[in-house]
Amino acid sequence: MIRFGFYEYGSPEVFRKIEAEIPEPKADQVQIKVVAFGLNPYDVRLRKGDFKDERPLQMPIVPGTEVAGTVTAIGADVTDFKIGDRVINYRPRGGYSEYVTASTSKVAPIPSDVPFTVGAAMPQAGVAAYSAIQLLKLQSGSGKTIVVEGASGSVGSIVVQAAKYYGLTVLATCHSRNHDMVMKLGADQVAHYDKENVAARFADQGDYVFNATSGGNDAGAGTWMLKPEGTYVSLSAIPPVQQADSRYHVVGENGPADVQGAFAMLHELRERADLWINIADTFQMTLAGVQQAQAELDTHHAAGKIVCSSEQSQLVRDL
Repeated sequence: MIRFGFYEYGSPEVFRKIEAEIPEPKADQVQIKVVAFGLNPYDVRLRKGDFKDERPLQMPIVPGTEVAGTVTAIGADVTDFKIGDRVINYRPRGGYSEYVTASTSKVAPIPSDVPFTVGAAMPQAGVAAYSAIQLLKLQSGSGKTIVVEGASGSVGSIVVQAAKYYGLTVLATCHSRNHDMVMKLGADQVAHYDKENVAARFADQGDYVFNATSGGNDAGAGTWMLKPEGTYVSLSAIPPVQQADSRYHVVGENGPADVQGAFAMLHELRERADLWINIADTFQMTLAGVQQAQAELDTHHAAGKIVCSSEQSQLVRDL
């Protein structure tokens, strides 16, 4: 089989095709023929070597934390999946491959009407969104207000939809070009960081603030929008002055991700709230496709996930 990885850090061109044996599942694992895999900013940081000193990895490095495909073999102890099942998988790395194996605790079925491209865009964002919701302790029917910064991104968009499903008032911030999309997600009001002072617009209105901006870089707006007794959760960074404040949290501080809890939430939102996953662009699951997808990740691309797929019929933009 073919995997897509790199032996050195650098630009998208460092990716190579790597020949490997098809992995066989252990007793509690399934083997998955990958039809599509999602790409994330974390993959770019791996490629650039951002973690080479604090968390060195053996070369070659094959990125990929989320895949969708079909089960092609099952381990001896597996009873809840069968060959032919359509599934998604959340994993630490290695998803840029034609085949993967995965523990059943990190795998969930997807219905036949969910395209593999959409399935591959769900695990990473879904796990992050679920972890944020757990830290925020959102209460259904509480009548409270949440501010979602970066509401057009893959994680922010799921939190917006979940919050509306729970009955909260949703105030959202995004670039003005994404206004219509964020309103479609269910936001009650939208402020545009490129055209107005969003901190002043929503000052002291958030019982909850979720900062899903890139790198947590909101120029401190979230702290202004948070009520005195509110709860703040950031996807990636807490303002230094608030790091000792018990109201402020960062995704990941609550321990290992509850993958099955996240998958259950995604299923519930899809069944009861028509969960919408925005795909920004889809590329072929080839070396050239991976390099092109990585190059697009390096840009300030359109809102939504970037996916590589082997299904030609799914190589379309979903806007």
